[in-house]
Amino acid sequence: MYQLIFNNLNNPESRLSKLGGPVTIPVRKYDPEVFRMLVQFIQSGTATINDVTATGLLCGAHQFELRDLQKACWKYIEARLTSGYEAEIFAGTRAYKHHRQYQDIIAEVSFCF
Repeated sequence: MYQLIFNNLNNPESRLSKLGGPVTIPVRKYDPEVFRMLVQFIQSGTATINDVTATGLLCGAHQFELRDLQKACWKYIEARLTSGYEAEIFAGTRAYKHHRQYQDIIAEVSFCF
């Protein structure tokens, strides 16, 4: 999280914003809802995991070293896979192909097919 803010402050375009005014930091690696949930987890320790957000939350938890959230996401994904919801979990992974955790999730989904 710190790195996102630091990188944005070093961006020449963001320096052009009014002094003391709000600065917008673009976050392109995550769906806006998933990123909001990551911030919520950091702030309150809670997040709602579902088929659509599980992969994004897992990738974010891995990137930002949120071990409790990472464990909860894996537990959710594994429960859904063993319940026959492989297609739903697989559909949620496509947007996160550029993340390290993507291959691990694909391996889990493939194991269940």
